[in-house]
Amino acid sequence: MNCAPRYLLLISFQMNCFYLYHDNIKVREYINHVSIRVQ
Repeated sequence: MNCAPRYLLLISFQMNCFYLYHDNIKVREYINHVSIRVQ
């Protein structure tokens, strides 16, 4: 039982990193879209 919480914590940490990375990609796409419109 002692290993389970750490394992879940690791999974949640990886998921958070994945979502942050995914959000960064969306933000970059949005910035590119806006900069193309401005030009």
